[in-house]
Amino acid sequence: MDELHKIARAYYITANEESKSQGRRFFKSIDHDGSRGITIQEYLPYMKRNGHTKMANRPFFDYLNVSGTGELEFMEVMTLFYIIKSGRKFCDGCDGLLKGTFFSCTDCFDLDDESFNLCSECFTESSYVHPHRHFLDNYIILENMKVANKEGQMNHQVS
Repeated sequence: MDELHKIARAYYITANEESKSQGRRFFKSIDHDGSRGITIQEYLPYMKRNGHTKMANRPFFDYLNVSGTGELEFMEVMTLFYIIKSGRKFCDGCDGLLKGTFFSCTDCFDLDDESFNLCSECFTESSYVHPHRHFLDNYIILENMKVANKEGQMNHQVS
């Protein structure tokens, strides 16, 4: 079980009842036959119909299916729910899900509806086409935002 599966499980287990109910409704919306397992035949149309085209493929289904049963069990679908709800990004070089540390174009980062993100491999190998060359990893960006927020609060207090 990789880190995203563990994170999704932790969020579900510690969630309030309304959030758990939302997760159960999500599962039921995909499980058309009520079998308590999501087949690839149920998964693919749902993902395509709901605009999740980068996840609408057999390799992504297999990634979610850590049990190896060929059907997604409830907690595996909660991983999908977490990925969708958290807005997880995909690499703009290889289209892979960005599961951990990734690099973002700092020139594009501040734009509301635009970002350009790369996995470590695509960034290191320059396997992408993009006009900008200024990148930072997601952890450094988060720390920089925290520092900028503190500085903004201090400036606000002084004025």
